[in-house]
Amino acid sequence: MKADIYAEFTYNIKKQEAIIQDTNIKKELIQDFLLDALRSQTGRGHDHSEPNKKNIYQVLVECNLYGDLFSIYSNIGNKGLETGLILAATNNWKLSKSLLEEIAKRDENFPRFA
Repeated sequence: MKADIYAEFTYNIKKQEAIIQDTNIKKELIQDFLLDALRSQTGRGHDHSEPNKKNIYQVLVECNLYGDLFSIYSNIGNKGLETGLILAATNNWKLSKSLLEEIAKRDENFPRFA
């Protein structure tokens, strides 16, 4: 089943920044969405798995509105680090160039009233 709302981002460890690659969430609601996803993970226990060592991680956060069920997928390999990177992303993210271009095209097709 496809998620109702989602945000997909990369997190660059060296630059300590998240780049939103794809989303169907309004820009002003992305931070709240990511924080809600983190709240949904409370109480899931410890993960002693060794994290994958990468410079750039990929994370997909999804929510199905029927039941407010959040799912998080990543190539991080450790849920603790995954949670930490999502938290870091809530305060330090930007939209990718391709996503900005896509939004600009949408705005051209649906001009705002002056």
